[in-house]
Amino acid sequence: MSGHWDDYRWNWNCIKKRELPTTVARQFVKIMIGKISESQNRPYPIIMILKIGGLSSAAWYRRKPDRSEKKRPGPKPLITDEVLLAEVKTEINESVFTGEGYEKIHKRMSVRGIIAAPHRVNRVMREHHLLSPTRPKVNLAKNQHNGRITTELPNRMWGTDGKKFFTLNEGWCWLFS
Repeated sequence: MSGHWDDYRWNWNCIKKRELPTTVARQFVKIMIGKISESQNRPYPIIMILKIGGLSSAAWYRRKPDRSEKKRPGPKPLITDEVLLAEVKTEINESVFTGEGYEKIHKRMSVRGIIAAPHRVNRVMREHHLLSPTRPKVNLAKNQHNGRITTELPNRMWGTDGKKFFTLNEGWCWLFS
C-alpha cells in the first residue's frame, strides 16, 4: 500500500475540510507529486493533489525557493575558491611590489590564463585578508601658501592667476589676470 495517503499520517478529516496550514499543504503536495496510483498505475494528477491539499495552482507555482538552497545565479565557475586563493597567493608572492589591490592581481592572472571575475578575486582576497592594508593618501592641498602676502612698500610683490582653456581657432590658450 505504498503511496497511500494514510501512510504519511495525514489527518484525513483535516484534508477533506481543506483546513491544512499552508506549510503542511505544501509538504503534502511535495510528497504526493510523482506517487503512483495503485488502481490506475499512473501518477496522481497535479490538479487533484492541489485540490485535496487546498492550494490553487497559482499558489503552488508561485512558491518561493527554500532559503536553505541558496544558489548563486549564473554558471558555475571554472575554478574553485580554493584554487583561486592559491593562484592569488602565488601572484602576490611573485610580485615585486607590496600591497597590491585586486584589480592588478586579476589583470595579471587573466594574462596567465586564469579566468575569474574581478569581484570574485576581490571577495576571496578580502575574506583572507590579502587586500592592501593601506590606501594611498590623496593630498588635496598641494599648493598651500604659508608665506606672507602683504608687503611693507607698494609695487614690491605681484600676483597672477592663470587659466588654461581651448578654442577652436587657436587651440590651447592661457589667460593670466
